[in-house]
Amino acid sequence: MSDENTQPPTDDQPTEQTPVDPADDDSQPVADDALATTEANWKRAVADLQNYRRQAEEDKQQFARFASEKAVLAVLPALDSLQRASAHVPAELAETEFVKGIAATQTQLEQGLASFGVAKIDSSAGVMADPARHQAIGTGPGEQGSIIECFEDGYELGGKVIRLAKVRTGDGSEAA
Repeated sequence: MSDENTQPPTDDQPTEQTPVDPADDDSQPVADDALATTEANWKRAVADLQNYRRQAEEDKQQFARFASEKAVLAVLPALDSLQRASAHVPAELAETEFVKGIAATQTQLEQGLASFGVAKIDSSAGVMADPARHQAIGTGPGEQGSIIECFEDGYELGGKVIRLAKVRTGDGSEAA
């Protein structure tokens, strides 16, 4: 044997290679499948991330609404007390500074709640009672289903009823 055949080829010596026909290459479909799988996994991961971000934002907003609702519900009894006190002020005390201060505090509290999106439910006499907004706790002479008296105001927060108005409704009989 000669040394010529046992030596590995060098850069200046040509090597014999057989041409590769791409049609005969079995690795191409495997690579295409792997690429398609990787792309599908990537798209799924991106979609999952977008869904997670959306859900996290919705959870954050829902928590804020829930926290606001709890705070408003905790304050409403104080507003009710101020309203009841204002409604029962004797005429001779109506112009005192103390009573004016109570009225100013009530107004300030109502404005503060309104700034958070709290709105009073209309429970005026003559308005038809709506079971989704009014709780009838009694009946009396008057037009069937209309409000004849409001005992406690109801409130909405951002369009959602957070406390029903407690009312007395007409039973369809005429007042005596």
